[in-house]
Amino acid sequence: MTDEILMYHFDRDTREALGSTPAPLNPRRPAEVLLPAFCTLVEPPVTNDHQTARWTGDAWELVPDWRGHTYWLADRREHKITELGVTPPAEALDELPPPPLEEVREAALRAVDQAAEAARMQFITPGEGQAWTYQRKEREAEAYMSASSPVAADYPVLAACIPGDGSDLATVAQTVLTARDAWLQVGAAIEGIRRAAKTQVEAAIDAAAIQTILDGLNWPAPN
Repeated sequence: MTDEILMYHFDRDTREALGSTPAPLNPRRPAEVLLPAFCTLVEPPVTNDHQTARWTGDAWELVPDWRGHTYWLADRREHKITELGVTPPAEALDELPPPPLEEVREAALRAVDQAAEAARMQFITPGEGQAWTYQRKEREAEAYMSASSPVAADYPVLAACIPGDGSDLATVAQTVLTARDAWLQVGAAIEGIRRAAKTQVEAAIDAAAIQTILDGLNWPAPN
């Protein structure tokens, strides 16, 4: 019985080894094989990790094979190898490097400002019209409380806030001013936390310290 003869296939474009199959024998000359295109009877060498055997036309050569490998450079750009024969550069990194400290710092400063604004918005109703209403009520309440003989018609926004539960204009004015004073205290607390956090972020020596500052922020919350 004749020993089976193997033929080794290679890719038409990349010329890389693809595997082997038994070579068909010539029915007229059983000692000969019929060799299709893109095949050779030369056995490819054993490959190691990130290697592929490539047919040169008369022999096999070992070429680097890092296809599918992703790496990063110090500038944080991502690269993916898609071709045979390409190897990662010596300075390649297997993971995305952390951003520069100054970039982390700038992002943290923005995050502190955004968090402070979010904390403020828990105590007020957003909108330019609402802000005008707050300011108008406050002015009318101050004017009412300082007037010797206030007339309700002079305080239309304040009068519109009378809840219909028997409260008078004086009670509404006092409620507005009490709420204003409470907001001033909350606003001052938020501003103090914001400024202190930004000062700490500016002085932080690394990204871990900056993250600790952000994680430790404790903003006032409505009761």
